[in-house]
Amino acid sequence: MTTLSIRVPRRLEERLAREARLTGKGRSEVARQALDRYLDESDKKRFLQEMRRAARELRGDPETRAVQQEFAQADAEALEIAEGSAADSDSERWWD
Repeated sequence: MTTLSIRVPRRLEERLAREARLTGKGRSEVARQALDRYLDESDKKRFLQEMRRAARELRGDPETRAVQQEFAQADAEALEIAEGSAADSDSERWWD
């Protein structure tokens, strides 16, 4: 493990020390956990932003729209088949 020295405002250090006391952990452990959590959240936020950007790009792509329509038709057909087969075999319902 490496050492990292940072300067923090007194109020932040007091909060860190209080949390360490309340949890029975060292200040370094509390700081590591907080930093890890912050970096995880930052990674997730960046990932979601990239996903939204990609979705916006795809939404405007004519080829993507065509594929989307094909899937929508296939979904509708599958639902009709499933509902039709369920209506045909009311006496033999799979969930009974």
